[in-house]
Amino acid sequence: MMDNQEARRIAVIEQTRKGKFNNREAAHLLGRSIRQGQRLKRKAEAGGATAVLHGNRGKRPYNALPEETRTTVISLARDTLKDYNYMHMQEVLEDEYGVNISYSGLSGCVKYFSHLSFPPLVEIDEFTGKNEYFRTSNSQYE
Repeated sequence: MMDNQEARRIAVIEQTRKGKFNNREAAHLLGRSIRQGQRLKRKAEAGGATAVLHGNRGKRPYNALPEETRTTVISLARDTLKDYNYMHMQEVLEDEYGVNISYSGLSGCVKYFSHLSFPPLVEIDEFTGKNEYFRTSNSQYE
């Protein structure tokens, strides 16, 4: 299924091939340079209208988390590790379960695929009522 940007790209390239737009107008409408517009036009002439779509369209990203790892992480995060923050969860997954996943990969996976809430890394100052980030020292520069 095409999104609006892809459909617009195909429509503009097709109209350019038919002579409704010149290369400069097409490039302006697509937000590309004239040379890129000409390249897309040649590509459409050689391979059809859908040839101007991105080549990786519909493919699984190379850096995507494997399905087995994702389901393991989600099931553990829901049950066994539900009271852990992301950093501690990452360490436990690596040490005890042999699942090697980055912090950002873990937080993205858990946030996207489940509706869990983890303990925040923020404390509320009891005197001011404002949120204060937890610090290990008194210096604001460390």
